[in-house]
Amino acid sequence: MRTLIDKWIVGLGLFLFCLPCPAIAMATMAMPASDEVPGWIPQRLLPVIHSEQGQAALNLSAADLEWLETELRAVDGLWWRSRLLPDAEQRRVVAELEQQLRQRLQSRLSAEQMTRLQQIEWQAQGTRALLRSDLAEQLALTTPQISQLRALVAATQEKHTAWQAAIQAAMPAGTPPKADAEALKNEWLELQQQEPAAALKVLSAEQQNSLQRLVGPTVALAEAQRIFPLAPDFAADAHWLSDSPGQLTDLRGKVVIVHFYAYQCINCQRNFAHYNDWRERWSNDQVVVVGIQTPETRLERDAAQVQAASKKDGFQFPVLMDSDNAHWNAWGTTMWPTVYIVDQRGYIRMWWQGELNWQGATGDQQIVELVDRLLQK
Repeated sequence: MRTLIDKWIVGLGLFLFCLPCPAIAMATMAMPASDEVPGWIPQRLLPVIHSEQGQAALNLSAADLEWLETELRAVDGLWWRSRLLPDAEQRRVVAELEQQLRQRLQSRLSAEQMTRLQQIEWQAQGTRALLRSDLAEQLALTTPQISQLRALVAATQEKHTAWQAAIQAAMPAGTPPKADAEALKNEWLELQQQEPAAALKVLSAEQQNSLQRLVGPTVALAEAQRIFPLAPDFAADAHWLSDSPGQLTDLRGKVVIVHFYAYQCINCQRNFAHYNDWRERWSNDQVVVVGIQTPETRLERDAAQVQAASKKDGFQFPVLMDSDNAHWNAWGTTMWPTVYIVDQRGYIRMWWQGELNWQGATGDQQIVELVDRLLQK
């Protein structure tokens, strides 16, 4: 029983990008019905299929992986930008993208691979997957059992909502959240931690055994780090103020650090030394630093002014003039400055909004540690 509980605990805290991703032996993969308490069942298919662990568990060939990358590019831009939408709208968009990707995967993968993907998705959803009608039917859950499961989840959700409300109440005044907000957070975390074991206790011994079989061999999802989309590529006709580094697809095998800035922005300027340090720290054969200057003021729309400023600030890396905000919008950027880390295969691994050292933050250190880890692979 300990193994089963451990397998399902990971689902609640995993794949945090899904803020604001399996009937077994079937050729098609059922989605939860629209009345299945939307918002309570995590959407995990997209993070799972992007993760190295998920792809490895599907035994994808080199040709499969190449094909998959093309398919992911068709959904990743909208998925990435959906993080900016209100929760309900984001879930609607992600559900449509999941369905689109499922249909494409079915055209390529075997029935066995689709079954395995279903299992991995269930594992990533944690015990919340028990609220899905397809899994509930497989386990022959009774109406009282479903009611108990919903009550467990509702208690966790309500505590989380109360904590978020307390945080929001403090924001207009710009003051730290009150002590009761921290207490609500702790209560929510406790309920979240207890939920998987409590949910499994709702099941009979026979149902627990069936569940163990249905979800299949455990995939090490807790170790998953590559769970974000492929980064949007640079436009083919992009206006570079220096030699073009090529498109992101031309930079495979290298880590790419992309930072959005406006040269007159004081918060951006406070990050400049870090960008220059990174350019010196790693060779161009390992890491490429790219600046994307998206204007906020009239002068920042003048390429000559931007170029002069980049020279004054000691930039020794390519700078792209994003005069029409096309790249800003494609990346779903909302703040000057923002830094993205793109791994050797083109996947976004991390992003940081604002000053890297704002009020003692260690964004620069976290980025250096991540890049060093990527370079060790």
